[in-house]
Amino acid sequence: MGEERFEDGWWVDERCTNCDAARQLAPGLIGEVDGRSVVLRQPSSRAELRQLNAAAHACPTRSIRPPAGRLEAAQDPFPMALDDTVHLCGHNSTHTAGANSYLLRRPDGTTMMVDTPRWSTSLAARYEGLGPVTDVLLTHRDHAAHGRRYADRFGARLWIHEGDLDARPGRRPCASRHRPSEDRRRGGRLPLPGAHPRQRAVPRGRAVLLQRRQLLLVARYSGHRGGRQCHLVLHQ
Repeated sequence: MGEERFEDGWWVDERCTNCDAARQLAPGLIGEVDGRSVVLRQPSSRAELRQLNAAAHACPTRSIRPPAGRLEAAQDPFPMALDDTVHLCGHNSTHTAGANSYLLRRPDGTTMMVDTPRWSTSLAARYEGLGPVTDVLLTHRDHAAHGRRYADRFGARLWIHEGDLDARPGRRPCASRHRPSEDRRRGGRLPLPGAHPRQRAVPRGRAVLLQRRQLLLVARYSGHRGGRQCHLVLHQ
């Protein structure tokens, strides 16, 4: 029997903004060269092919291109389970600095959306399939673009740090800047002080979510336009 062949000809187009989303999902296959993502090598297994498809469906500019040029909906893995309570939404948005977004499943069957993917009614319906979305938490002012549309679609509460209220006026603050809060059903919310107002490159308001005292989601700013992401960190 001959060696099994996998798709050859994956590439990255010129719209790439170097947001890092694809590199997170396909490490070793997609890397950074001269300030943008490139395909380092073609897939050599079905698992690697799945990684590239995940990266392509997460990329906010749809710059990760398969050999045929068009993505296949059947290969879209999102929402992608990271464990039994956390799903990665994928479909990152150019309007939220390419940030990752998540769905957290609670013991009572409801879910919380943490930051948002690009807005789409079909995506919203897909995310609702995991359970009623009762809360949308925006961890960062740069992630606020689609928060209201998703919250209205779900009939959910929309949370944002009070330090970021000017990014979306009239939104309810998720926590005081100086006082943490905790809800056994929804998880704890911890405010971060941010940077000095004169350091304008660094956002002042940030929000952190502590789920079951194990899962910590925090907005991170690495100092360049493409580096703002919401990452999962296991808090021991």
